[in-house]
Amino acid sequence: MFTLAQTKDTHDIVIDADGLLSLSYDKEAYANIIADCVRTLRGELQLDVEAGIPYMETVFESIANLTQWKAAVRRKVNSLPFVSSIISFDADVIGDGASKKVVFTMNVYTDEGTVEVQNV
Repeated sequence: MFTLAQTKDTHDIVIDADGLLSLSYDKEAYANIIADCVRTLRGELQLDVEAGIPYMETVFESIANLTQWKAAVRRKVNSLPFVSSIISFDADVIGDGASKKVVFTMNVYTDEGTVEVQNV
């Protein structure tokens, strides 16, 4: 398995010293794919507007419903073909108003073994 490599802090794609797109492989690729799934907002994908996580309904309402958000994330991550199970999953909403952000750490058992995915 491979996918485009991402920076840890901004999740941008990585360009190597030769000016080429950098790739991540195996466990790192799985972690990047899982993180991308969690960061995808429902309605964001033009070809499947029902795909993605319902951030607007669960996080950005006046009172965040973290339990509902975590359930949506669990369903999405467990639907990935290389995921066997979610071992642990901690999340919290920080900030308020327009500056709300979900921070999370997740350990997922995959075909390649356990990977850690986080957005802190």
